[in-house]
Amino acid sequence: MTGKGAASIKNDSVADFLSAGGVGLGDSVVDVLIRHYATWHTAIFAHLVWIVPIVTLVIAIQVYGFDPSVEEAAYDLGASRVQVFKEITLPILWPGIFSGALFAFLLSWGNFPLSTYTTGADQTAPEWLYAKMVAGYTPQVPALGSLTVLMAAIILFGSYWLGMHFKKKNNEQRREVAVRIYV
Repeated sequence: MTGKGAASIKNDSVADFLSAGGVGLGDSVVDVLIRHYATWHTAIFAHLVWIVPIVTLVIAIQVYGFDPSVEEAAYDLGASRVQVFKEITLPILWPGIFSGALFAFLLSWGNFPLSTYTTGADQTAPEWLYAKMVAGYTPQVPALGSLTVLMAAIILFGSYWLGMHFKKKNNEQRREVAVRIYV
């Protein structure tokens, strides 16, 4: 047990067998097979394995509603691939991409057991919050909560402002095209 530290105690515990989806058991098996010990890298990998299919599904819903003839029309009007992606494809798919990213963050933030069983001796923000609430409450806990709410509000209002900006820009471009066509 020398050289492993707190990570091996955490990974070899009975709680590994009771973890969500067997992640802890899988992590222990990987430890034995390739002598890899849990760090924040394994936590990121575990969250990606769990989140990517869900985000792919959310973005795929937006992609299935995408009409490729809009891109073809832009190509016919002389737009380059970069222009089509920037002006047509990305604005149409952006709601799905943003929703997927927001969904991924919220699911990952709330998946405490996955973080607990895959970080080893490292500590994520939810684990730190839990430790401070259980062992010794400090004023940093509500401060971190306030910062989280503030950052979420900034991101939401920023994305709303960007959406309105793009919508306004597209409406102005449509008016310019309509004026050119009718003049």
